[in-house]
Amino acid sequence: MKRDSANQSTDVTGSVIEMLEGVHRAFHQEPNAASDVERERERYAAALISVAKFFDQIECYKEGARFFELSSAIADLNAGVRLALLTPVNTETRPPDTSSEWRAKASVVVAAEALIACGGQLKQVLVEISKDLKVPTNTLANWRKEFRQDRIGNAQARDLFVAGRDLIEAIKGDPTHLR
Repeated sequence: MKRDSANQSTDVTGSVIEMLEGVHRAFHQEPNAASDVERERERYAAALISVAKFFDQIECYKEGARFFELSSAIADLNAGVRLALLTPVNTETRPPDTSSEWRAKASVVVAAEALIACGGQLKQVLVEISKDLKVPTNTLANWRKEFRQDRIGNAQARDLFVAGRDLIEAIKGDPTHLR
């Protein structure tokens, strides 16, 4: 609810519905882009325009302008334009892991922690997971160490790990659920 100048609530239901419909259309349209990546960029750009319009409708113009600029930056990528906003700052030889990769690591570490909480031995747990995922045991051990020492390079992965660890603690006495 947006507050107007008289400090009364204004109904934004219609604006929210319009934004949601616009986002839905954006992700279900068939853009004319050449590649899957370009199509996805077009979808996100269109969805962000709907979000920008929503902010404009509730008179949050600065926020709306930021979503519009993000939409433009994503769309510009299809034209080959690389804006600083969407250019990586890390120039190391090995690019950093994506958020998706970090969340996958967190899930694997939580699984290992659950198996250990069931009474499994660390080394055997790592060997078992290593066979299933085809990831070296020393890599799994390093991931576990990073997470347990809170050296996690991604906030989403940190949240996932903390939630998993809390769940393990809550059901520690129930090996069936832990497995």
